[in-house]
Amino acid sequence: MRSFHFSLALAAAVASLFLTTIPTTAATFTESEDATNNTFGTAESLNSTDTTLTVNGFRTDSNSADYYAFNLNAGDRVTMAITGVTALFANDPFLAFYLPNGDLLAADDDSYGDLLPQISDFLVLTSGTFRIAVGDFGDANRDAIINSFANLPVAGGGASDYDYTLQINITPVPEPSAFAGILLFGFGTVAARRARSRRARI
Repeated sequence: MRSFHFSLALAAAVASLFLTTIPTTAATFTESEDATNNTFGTAESLNSTDTTLTVNGFRTDSNSADYYAFNLNAGDRVTMAITGVTALFANDPFLAFYLPNGDLLAADDDSYGDLLPQISDFLVLTSGTFRIAVGDFGDANRDAIINSFANLPVAGGGASDYDYTLQINITPVPEPSAFAGILLFGFGTVAARRARSRRARI
């Protein structure tokens, strides 16, 4: 029984090491000047397989929210935060995260500190194209989304004409073949230990 527990612990340790050494790659986007990404259906595509996505965005007018679309797989973990806001405190953005079907999945206003929003280490349960919306404190549906988690779109009405940086960090689910290899490595190491132990006793 002790060897069995040891083998599981070893496999878990090797799996943990593998997950922490998955290489990260980054892509940077600049929001389109035409500012047509103000609805769920017209979200600007962040078309990339990179695990870190940085968007240089801009609130162009008070009737506009900024929507961005990106792909996630079931089992991925994602963290999204806003930084680099010009005239911070005068401007106060928030984030709303939507499922591929348009349902609100998560929202945040100030948990990153200094009035900045963050949705942290969110486990994704389905694969598809998700949307993240950047709104402002004064936007029409802000209170209902943040305080009541109402299933509403982010609409305009708040502060405008300021820059922000949206950072999206994705921790991908490991490939099944890679994880199977990790487990085989762990159990194989234990088997080799057992074989050496038996030879030592003979």
